Amino acid sequence: MGINLFSYKNGNGLFYKIPAWIKILLLILISFFFFFLDIKGCVIGIFVFAILFRLQKFSFIELLKDLKPIFIYILFLYLVSISNNLSQNNFDEKDFYKIFCFNMETSKLIVRLIATVLISSLIFRTTTFLQLQTGIMTIERKLKLKTKIASMIILVICFIPIVFQTWN
Repeated sequence: MGINLFSYKNGNGLFYKIPAWIKILLLILISFFFFFLDIKGCVIGIFVFAILFRLQKFSFIELLKDLKPIFIYILFLYLVSISNNLSQNNFDEKDFYKIFCFNMETSKLIVRLIATVLISSLIFRTTTFLQLQTGIMTIERKLKLKTKIASMIILVICFIPIVFQTWN
């Protein structure tokens, strides 16, 4: 059974009614904003987007499936963190547990990535590929861009679910 990572799902909640070009701009702005928040602000953002995810009638399992690539990345970061802590070799016996702890910067990165994936998932699950293409073209027109990149971007976005179905 394939995974429906970032795939559109029919519905009629609030996010389905927002025009695609606004969703795309929100994705960019909110994702950018998360990288300036501290850990507490990002955790609050994660809870807010998890609640919004549920309000759109998406299950907790769907949310976890969309976060699956981040969990793999977290495991990798954890192993690198342990390796880094062991190489520093400045722990005594009473501080042995610190070898297995993330440092603050790694924790911030993980929380920010989770928040960014959640907002991306919410937007891509409530917007069809045609709406995304129209939204990108609308942004191109409003910005009066000479290069037409909407077709290229939508091709990349269309392949995200296909790549993850193949990966799993």
